[in-house]
Amino acid sequence: MSKRMINVGAVAGGDAYLFMGSEKVALIDSGFGFCAPNMIKNIQEILGDRPLDYVLLSHSHYDHALGSCYCHLIWPNVQVKSTVYAAKILRKSSAQAVMLDLDRSAAAAYGYQEGNLPMEYLYADGTMEDGDTISLGDRTLVMVASPGHTRCSAAFWCPEEQLLFSSETMGCYAEKNLVMPAALVGYQMAMDFIERAENLHPQKILVPHYGILEGEQCQQYMENAKRCYKEVKEQVCQAITNGSHLSDIAA
Repeated sequence: MSKRMINVGAVAGGDAYLFMGSEKVALIDSGFGFCAPNMIKNIQEILGDRPLDYVLLSHSHYDHALGSCYCHLIWPNVQVKSTVYAAKILRKSSAQAVMLDLDRSAAAAYGYQEGNLPMEYLYADGTMEDGDTISLGDRTLVMVASPGHTRCSAAFWCPEEQLLFSSETMGCYAEKNLVMPAALVGYQMAMDFIERAENLHPQKILVPHYGILEGEQCQQYMENAKRCYKEVKEQVCQAITNGSHLSDIAA
């Protein structure tokens, strides 16, 4: 993994990657809430007195967004950015209640004691549209809209590194030739994003909940993602044609 990109997540599955530029620093996703203080310590050990400039959220799910509360608390000038849709969700009291419940369940599963999250700090300071850019000095991050996993999903592309901080919309890497589809809101949305990603010709892909792929692994991953999505679609369509109920298929 590049020295510019460091996994500062506190637990497995709590995605949080620090990406260093010559002038500014961005955190790509912010992990769970229950273990965020440990993530903050990891960041501080790396940055020292240097501030965290940005937190870029790939979507509004609790395991990616809740840690941003503590980022706001520790670095008052940090800019948390998301899609417009994600920003609205983060402010909804009903969504926050669900996120808190899920985070508490995750804390118990990981053996953490339940803490008091500073939910008043859960918000986006600004939003990004498809194609918007952020300069970190010698590196640039371009937002790539990737609805499919959620309606608010986004990926981030660094052209200088040929690095794609991918989205769960592409699917979850399971093993060499298997990608688990993760399109919760749209099959075609997911296929469209994979095609866009292929056209970028990434040499490195940061896969959520997995890690970094490089070189030929990138193209193989994207090809496998398309194949697995198509196979699952065909299985679902065939099951419906045979009279199965959607609840039976999901089970």
